[in-house]
Amino acid sequence: MNSKVSVIMPALNVEDYIGEAIDSMLLQEFENWELIIIDNGSVDQTVQIIRTFKDERIILIHESNKGISVARNAGLRIASGEFLCFLDADDRLPKNSLSTRVQFLQQNPTISFCDGLVTTSDESYTMILGHYKPSIQGDVHQEMALFQPKCFAGVTWMIRRSTLGSLTFSIDWQVMEDRIFFFQLSEKGHYGFVDHLIYEIRRRRNSSMSATALMEKHYLRFIREIQQQVLPKAVQQKEIRLFHSIFFKTYFKELRLISALRHFISLMKN
Repeated sequence: MNSKVSVIMPALNVEDYIGEAIDSMLLQEFENWELIIIDNGSVDQTVQIIRTFKDERIILIHESNKGISVARNAGLRIASGEFLCFLDADDRLPKNSLSTRVQFLQQNPTISFCDGLVTTSDESYTMILGHYKPSIQGDVHQEMALFQPKCFAGVTWMIRRSTLGSLTFSIDWQVMEDRIFFFQLSEKGHYGFVDHLIYEIRRRRNSSMSATALMEKHYLRFIREIQQQVLPKAVQQKEIRLFHSIFFKTYFKELRLISALRHFISLMKN
């Protein structure tokens, strides 16, 4: 198991979390990795914390704050591993995350992407809020056009570098940029997963209600630019109902009742 893994980590003002994320890399059973941390213009102690780690496998580069896609693309440009994966600076990897996926890809040369079990936890990692297990393998390109696909649609995949080609993260999506990247990537190969926990997501508190409106805007764009291009009409109708259901519940939870009512009425019409 001599293949090298490049792990790409954007970082912006994550002084409370990044130490734990880096520690999860240092605890990996698989040791032939490089961790490329892209400081995206932090103004807190993020950079100083990174510099306390003296492991030569940790590479720190700097980018002005042009967004997470620019940061991830900077990491992709210098990555030297046969395999690539991502780790957000406020999340962590279980100790066998790299080893199980590298082994799977080495044993399954026709598979280009390897995923696994994923958990989401509260901000302090004291309570698990959700478990996610993929339930599909092979060609998942059309599946990735769904709002709730049977494969995890985030930064949890390990990727063969040879499959990636020149693909990069789109810089004109303010949110869902990772979803677009993996949707486009899924057309290039086949997907598989291991029956092991490979990624632990931390759910941080977010008090900004403007984030919901921005997400709604990009969901609508996803419908127009992705779903309407690849999904059958009947499936598109189901996805539109799901869109309205998601945002009715979200706005209602935020007590933004006029916006919630707008989606409820649309649900009744469809």
